[in-house]
Amino acid sequence: MLIVLNSVGKSIVAYLSSAVAANQPDFTSHYADSTATAFTEGGADGVLSSTTPVTLVSAPAASTTRIIKDISVYNADTASVELILALVNGASTRIIAKKTLTSGETFVLSALGMAYVGLEAGNELQINDDYRFKLMETGWLELQRETSPGVWAKCGSWYKA
Repeated sequence: MLIVLNSVGKSIVAYLSSAVAANQPDFTSHYADSTATAFTEGGADGVLSSTTPVTLVSAPAASTTRIIKDISVYNADTASVELILALVNGASTRIIAKKTLTSGETFVLSALGMAYVGLEAGNELQINDDYRFKLMETGWLELQRETSPGVWAKCGSWYKA
């Protein structure tokens, strides 16, 4: 799912449906800004704040299009949380996704779609016929592409400490 923010009033926020038991979820986001003369990559990271919306990707500057590459939210809490990801457009808020994450589970939104990845190394999540996410023993989350039947090659990775 590719998300494009094309006005100074559009941003992406996340919040929870209720308070956490112990720890707020962590997030990272990566994007690229495009203007008539430049292409600049950027990102953000932090923690959520229970039911208070936290901006994961801020609105672009005037005359700038912000293309969201990926967003990840890791449930660092000891209990399950219900994550709500939303697009803010001026005074309007539109829900993009709502998902319950168990303790240690990660939500990933990228140009390829949405995925939910458990904490245990070796877990795989098939996205479509050609792509999957796999959590490696090293702690890296890899995006892999099937190059031939049964043969997978890394085409992206994220680290979750």
